[in-house]
Amino acid sequence: MIRLGTLAFVFLLGGIAFGQPKKARKEIVEVKYNSPDNKDTTSLRMEYAYYPKAKKAFMDSIDRRIARFVTELTFGESSTAINIPDKAFVLEALNSYKSQNLEFVEEEYYNLWFIDASATITDHKDYVTLDLIEYNYSGGAHPNSSVEFVHYDKKNGKRLSITDFVGDVEELTKIAEVYFRRAREISPDADLTEEGFWFEDGKFALNDNFYFVEDDLVFYFNNYEITAYAYGPTEFSIPLTEIKQLFIREP
Repeated sequence: MIRLGTLAFVFLLGGIAFGQPKKARKEIVEVKYNSPDNKDTTSLRMEYAYYPKAKKAFMDSIDRRIARFVTELTFGESSTAINIPDKAFVLEALNSYKSQNLEFVEEEYYNLWFIDASATITDHKDYVTLDLIEYNYSGGAHPNSSVEFVHYDKKNGKRLSITDFVGDVEELTKIAEVYFRRAREISPDADLTEEGFWFEDGKFALNDNFYFVEDDLVFYFNNYEITAYAYGPTEFSIPLTEIKQLFIREP
């Protein structure tokens, strides 16, 4: 089991293969520029997959989500009219981000800002998963990272939540809390608020950021989502054999 944010670095730096659908296209776009003193180079990098010919609803849903991912990540303006995140679109967004950063030079405020992000499509029997991962620094005390898993139904392009896979989420939550506490090395009877977590009323709750891998259901909580940055993100796995009776849809 991977803990405390290791997943993001595995995705970004490890080059893991995910079985990308044949109809999807993979692109890598990178923009580099020098610092004012020419001693350092900043890199803005996007590696992503998308459907150049989105003939089905789920393909269009994915393309639109990736386009929004790019615009939000580069501080651009997201538009529902943009649904094809081709290389030219991403390059324009990165160059716009670069221009904004360089404007700070005139104000004598400059950092080597960077972006390293990826969008990966994983194919399943009747749904697809979009993995959106970013690691960036835009000034401040530390870099930031985010990992998001989005699932779409192949039939209608609808976004799927955990309630589309599991019938009894309350029971799943009870089981999941056991594995959450193990991952965070928290005793079964410890108060979560006193342990530094921000769950409402101190009661553990699941988010909708999950994915399936081999024989496990995995949940991921990003930085600042349930606790302070210093504690890092949280990831934990639940064996499918322990919750198979709860499924209403095949993982």
